[in-house]
Amino acid sequence: MALPNDLYDLNTPAAIVLRVLLFAAVTIIAASVIETFLDRYLRQASIRLRVSATKYIALRRLIIAAVYVTGLIIIIESTPQLQSLSIAIFASVSIIGIIIGIAAQNTLSNIIAGIAIVIFKPFGVGDFITVRGESGFVEDITFRHTVIHLLDAHMIIPNSAITSEVVFNHSDSNIAARIDVRVSYDSDLRLAKQIIRHEAEKAAAINQQTIEVIVSKTDEEGVTFSLVFRLEESPFNCVSDLREAIVLRLLSEHLTIR
Repeated sequence: MALPNDLYDLNTPAAIVLRVLLFAAVTIIAASVIETFLDRYLRQASIRLRVSATKYIALRRLIIAAVYVTGLIIIIESTPQLQSLSIAIFASVSIIGIIIGIAAQNTLSNIIAGIAIVIFKPFGVGDFITVRGESGFVEDITFRHTVIHLLDAHMIIPNSAITSEVVFNHSDSNIAARIDVRVSYDSDLRLAKQIIRHEAEKAAAINQQTIEVIVSKTDEEGVTFSLVFRLEESPFNCVSDLREAIVLRLLSEHLTIR
C-alpha cells in the first residue's frame, strides 16, 4: 500500500504528526533501554563499591528525566510549527503549573523533601533507622515517600513527614537495638534489672561492651527498663529471641510484666 503523496512534503500536517510520533517513540524506547541498563549497572556498582545505593537511585531517575526533556526539545526544534507555538504553550503550562501546584502542595512538598534527603543524606538505602518508634532498614527512597522494611511489614512514610520527625540512624557503626520491658511496682525491680542484663550477656551476637540497662520511664502501670545494645548483623531475629528470653525468665521468677 503506497503512502499518500503529501507525506513526502515535510511541512504538511500529516508529515509533522508522523515526525512528532516518530521522535516520541524513539524517546520512550531510548528511555526504557537506558533505565534498564542503568538499573542493572548501578546496582552492581553499589554492591561492588559497598556504598549506599541512594545516590545511584537518584542519578538514574535524573538521567531518565533528562532523556525525556532532551526528546521534547528535539521534537520542538525539528518542527518549525511547534517553535512558533512553544512560547504560548510554555506560558499556558506555567499558568496550569501554578494552579496544579496550589492544589498539590503536599505532593510538591514530598518531592522537595525527597530531593533534600538525597542531597543531605541523613540516611540512605540500607541504613537501619528508628522513626516514630519503629525500627527497620531503609528499602527505597523515592521523590514522594520513603519505604522502611520492618520486621513484619513495610512502613511507607511521606518524605515531608519523615523530614519533620526525629530519626535515629544506627548505621554509622554497628547496628543498635533497644528492648523496653515494663515491670509492675510490686515486683523486685533490682532482680528484674539483673535478669534483663544477664539475658543480654548470654546473646552471642551482642557486643558485650555496649550493654546498658536503664530506667527510661515510670508511670501508673510500673517501671519501664530499656535494654540498649549494639550488634553487627540484622537485629530482627536477635531482638525477637532476646525479648522472648527476657519475658520467659521474668515470668519464671514470678515478676509481673505490664
